[in-house]
Amino acid sequence: MPLSFSRREVLEAGVVGAGMLMMPGVALAARRVQAGGAKRVLRLAHLTDPHIQPELKGGEGVAACLTHLMAQKDRPELVLSGGDHVMDSVSQENGRASQLWNLWKTVWKDHCTLPVRSCIGNHDTWGWDKAGSKTSGSEPNWGKKRAVEELGIPAPYYSFSQAGWKLIVLDTVQPMGEKDYQGGLDDAQFEWLGGELKAAGKMPVLVLSHVPIMHASMLLMKDDGKARQTSRGKVCMDAMRITSLFEKYPNVKACLSGHIHVQERIDFQGVAYLCNGAVCGNWWKKNKNDGTPHVNRAAEGYALVDLFEDGTLACEYQTYGWNAVE
Repeated sequence: MPLSFSRREVLEAGVVGAGMLMMPGVALAARRVQAGGAKRVLRLAHLTDPHIQPELKGGEGVAACLTHLMAQKDRPELVLSGGDHVMDSVSQENGRASQLWNLWKTVWKDHCTLPVRSCIGNHDTWGWDKAGSKTSGSEPNWGKKRAVEELGIPAPYYSFSQAGWKLIVLDTVQPMGEKDYQGGLDDAQFEWLGGELKAAGKMPVLVLSHVPIMHASMLLMKDDGKARQTSRGKVCMDAMRITSLFEKYPNVKACLSGHIHVQERIDFQGVAYLCNGAVCGNWWKKNKNDGTPHVNRAAEGYALVDLFEDGTLACEYQTYGWNAVE
């Protein structure tokens, strides 16, 4: 069901006060490389929403992205993969799901040697649409279990520390009804998150999720005189309790997400919420330019994220020159 939003004042961006930043193809923030600046301790690449598929040259597109990444003169030390690795696994029979995951693993193996940490996207779960996937739900790798296995991650949500930072990987895709989902955390994961933040002490924290905890592009949806709306699957439904929790821990510095296929930044209560476009852009299709008001998806790309020893960070969006086939 749709959710109404009317409080723009809760979105605060940049040093000029309330606002939002959505600039396809433009850096969200300049890299800090000036003399005397804080020392960079880790460079990450944030790749989200590749939606790999054999159609529309999706496999070739992901390969081109990884080739571009590996050719960076200042190459990242770690990749954060933000979910929706395959075009869709929810409604697919086992054969098609296997084809997509095999394509993903083959392209990655052939084109990228960097270590990777992944989170689960809504399209990565298998069989929630039991009718479409011809599953019963009793399959040993049904649902998120398959994504955990295919991605080689320890659990749907987990944390790790590197270079003096704590990185928390969330699972923001929660089942709703027989085959739908909504954004957010279940109670057990929320309690776990609180424990992880407490255990971090003064260590700066970076959060990775698929569904954004907050996002701004919903404010650009068509206004017909009624309250603006976004669906329950576009944003974390429990964003209020998550952001309230973050306020208790000023060492939470940023949250990276995907899912919306746009490039935007919201700075709210000391936390930067960075939605970093999509590897597949507009699902491997050209953005429409028919003169009607709409939100174009970000150009095909990924983000480079620099983490510094003083708890600051910089994020820059990189396009890799892909031309969609249609």
